[in-house]
Amino acid sequence: MKIYIKIVFLIGFTSSSFAQITFNGCHPSFNNQDFIFTEIGTDATGRNIFETIPINGDQPCDGVGACEFRLSWNSAESRWEFIADDGNGSFSTPFLIFTNSEASTPNPPSLNLGAWVENTTVTEGGCGGNLTTANATLTGNVQDTTLGVNQLTVSNSIGIYPNPANNVLHIKPNG
Repeated sequence: MKIYIKIVFLIGFTSSSFAQITFNGCHPSFNNQDFIFTEIGTDATGRNIFETIPINGDQPCDGVGACEFRLSWNSAESRWEFIADDGNGSFSTPFLIFTNSEASTPNPPSLNLGAWVENTTVTEGGCGGNLTTANATLTGNVQDTTLGVNQLTVSNSIGIYPNPANNVLHIKPNG
């Protein structure tokens, strides 16, 4: 008689509709002030989308006028994007400020994971290059590491999925 055991681990993550990220950097364009991003939803890949709130043109910036920002994953380009709205609150014609190709999930990478590369075509180099811990802070619901491995071998006796895992990890016997 074979005995099959199904084990399900629930991995607890603190989740709240008030998940936030704080950014301070690129002072020539954005002032030396904290910008608070609040999680506004999730995209089709399971990655969180963050925006500065309110999106109404009331957050002043010396270099670019009103600072309305979004941090989100661009699936077509396979990268995280830090974009600035043109001031109308719709992000229909945003300005790409920084990109990071680290495929972290569900939150964007910190300044220590991947590289936040300045889009000098838009910024004209006003941010002083890539974001680093020396010229910016990016704290809160950001990721310093990614969860997942390319291959998992456990003597072919059990299967573990999905990989990478977000909330649930399944372990079952093969055969």
